[in-house]
Amino acid sequence: MKKNGIVLGLILVVVGFIILLKSFGLLSFSWWTIWKVWPFVFIFIGIGILPIDKTWKGLLHIITIVACVSTMIYMSNNNDYSTWRERLRSFIDKQDLKELKDDILNSDQISYFGFSDSVTYVKVDAKFASGKYAFETKPYKKMLRFTFCGNSYSTSITEDKTIGFLSMYPKTWNNNESTGKISLFEDFGYKFHLQGEKSEVLLNAINLRIDTLEIIANEASIWQVTLSKLVPEIYVYINANPDAGSIVLTIPASSGYQFTTSVLSDTVQWNNLHPVETGTYRSDNFKETETRIFIQSNTRKVEMRQ
Repeated sequence: MKKNGIVLGLILVVVGFIILLKSFGLLSFSWWTIWKVWPFVFIFIGIGILPIDKTWKGLLHIITIVACVSTMIYMSNNNDYSTWRERLRSFIDKQDLKELKDDILNSDQISYFGFSDSVTYVKVDAKFASGKYAFETKPYKKMLRFTFCGNSYSTSITEDKTIGFLSMYPKTWNNNESTGKISLFEDFGYKFHLQGEKSEVLLNAINLRIDTLEIIANEASIWQVTLSKLVPEIYVYINANPDAGSIVLTIPASSGYQFTTSVLSDTVQWNNLHPVETGTYRSDNFKETETRIFIQSNTRKVEMRQ
């Protein structure tokens, strides 16, 4: 009985000491990694079953606890689990609680993803069908949030060093009216490849650093895109089906832009652009501005606003 008390006392001392060191910031690990180290429970129980002296069991239990904490420290420092608490706090704040509640109550599908701290640039590949879909920016640290109602969507992320990859595709397409909202972390750099059919897509990128945007406008798709001036050069490629709807690009007034197409006459002024060569038009401030937007399109259904 005395030995049992010594063993239990040593274990409690070690656990208490570890928690104390963490509380004072002398030991760094995240409690969020506990779900990853659950196999240590079997090791702990197995040691208790072993037919060895209880003193040795106590020492092995202590070693197991230290090994578990060391594993959590390693995971926190190398796999970004330490930021999950910050992420949780960053998107569940007072101003977002109502929006989060509405998303949960009104959506068939809601997902949260997070990239590691090494990722600085994200490539987005998405296809939208039969509905209205909107991109928005949020200050959530490394977090992305998706809410869909109607068609079911497959969303996934992967990463390779500093580049993250985000894909969104409809799993079912029943032609019902769907809605979707995609919240993006505003501090990433972005490259977009977007497709739409029988859908309306709103991309408000005023706070996003997009350097490349490719739009494939299929049948009855409507696009409203607002670009930012956060990068010196933006390249926009538009491939529109003859049955596609309107495409509206809103460009910052301080940005110059160049429009290249094969369907416009180079002798006609169009949307405050003037021709510089066959099929190429430029805004008056193109040479003077620090931010330039290059647009290539195969359709004259593109409307540009400043």
